[in-house]
Amino acid sequence: MNTLLSMTPNLATQQKSAAIAYALWFVSGVFGGHRFYAGQTATGTIMLMLTLLGIPLSLFGIGIFMLMISGFWTLIDIFRIGGMIDDYNMGLVLRYHVTRAMKAQTTA
Repeated sequence: MNTLLSMTPNLATQQKSAAIAYALWFVSGVFGGHRFYAGQTATGTIMLMLTLLGIPLSLFGIGIFMLMISGFWTLIDIFRIGGMIDDYNMGLVLRYHVTRAMKAQTTA
């Protein structure tokens, strides 16, 4: 996959790094930082809301379940981060080639 990105000039600077995603998971895992980085803003927002709402609501009991869900989700994500980053980077390559083909088609 890195060879595809290095063959396209602008994509090499736009690609995401799995090492950075793992670092974000370690630092801000329950807040979904790694998901925001991987371009998965919807699920990142859900993780963020589960955690932020779960903290004060844990006084009433329901927040504990919200925090448990966010915690388990974070643990599962350690195995999924590589695939998330690969999907993001492959999407860059796909968008690049589709855009290039569309430009070539309009000039022809």
